[in-house]
Amino acid sequence: MQAYNTPSHAVNLAAHARHHRLRRARRPALVALAVMADPLASLARAMEVVPDSEMEVAPVSSSE
Repeated sequence: MQAYNTPSHAVNLAAHARHHRLRRARRPALVALAVMADPLASLARAMEVVPDSEMEVAPVSSSE
């Protein structure tokens, strides 16, 4: 059984704390990326060039 007052345990605790600090630092960037991904996809779809043959054309009524 491992004792918790050994130098190796202190190193493991430090590594574990560093791991969580790094994860916390990355989290806002991941959230921002997730929020931006959908609008960017929508913008990309809106900017797609659609050939005339695929465009739907509404009939024009000549009631004037």
